[in-house]
Amino acid sequence: MKKTILALLVSLFAASIGFSANKWQAKQFADFDSDGDKALSKAEFVAQRVTMNKNSAKKNNKAFDEAKSQKWAENKFNQADANSDGKLSIEEFATSFAKKK
Repeated sequence: MKKTILALLVSLFAASIGFSANKWQAKQFADFDSDGDKALSKAEFVAQRVTMNKNSAKKNNKAFDEAKSQKWAENKFNQADANSDGKLSIEEFATSFAKKK
């Protein structure tokens, strides 16, 4: 129930301010959206985030734990999926960048 109300509020707020993702967020979203359906499935989001985390670890000469990275990405997806529909809209995706948890 809370997520449904939050999703409604996010949508209403986005509409009221003429929401649009910034260019970087829109490009990230498009890159993550491997099937081009204008929504991110959990699998698409997690695969991209794990790859990003792996590349970052390699670049910074740090250890990489794929299971830990996958769990982290799944948690981030669940936090961002405001309406619990199992997909991220561009608004949910962009809004998730503002949340620092």
